Amino acid sequence: MVVLALLFIGVLYTAMWFARTGRTKECRWRQERKDEAGVAWRCAVCGARAQTVKDEPTFCGAKRD
Repeated sequence: MVVLALLFIGVLYTAMWFARTGRTKECRWRQERKDEAGVAWRCAVCGARAQTVKDEPTFCGAKRD
């Protein structure tokens, strides 16, 4: 049973490593304000700004194409 738990943790860690995205690894989003229009965010690293409906942005504003 312990071996199965360790195997599960290893598979989970590997899956998370492969699912990572390079688009957001540098940004550290901070919520500025929230109103009826959505949520305003600012990146503490690159200074990018973004507006979303509810969750934090899924892209780095400085590297956005």
